Amino acid sequence: LFKKIGGEKSLIQDWTRIVGHQEFGHNRVCINVGDTEIIHKIRKLWRNKKTYVKGWAYYWASIYDFVANRLDANKMLKKATL
Repeated sequence: LFKKIGGEKSLIQDWTRIVGHQEFGHNRVCINVGDTEIIHKIRKLWRNKKTYVKGWAYYWASIYDFVANRLDANKMLKKATL
């Protein structure tokens, strides 16, 4: 959807950049939480229609694992956020 309405340069691209969700559309950017190897794997999966959804599963798992690990490592952060 974002690729279809986004075009080369659009308000949608500006909005997604401003709110920090650059994982959509033509200018998709992965959030790398310190595991470059998984980012390469995700990008490879995204390039293939058959593995595109699997790429998203790896992407969001990497983000949620990062957050969970941070919360486990910092009890004050965990208390402040949950």
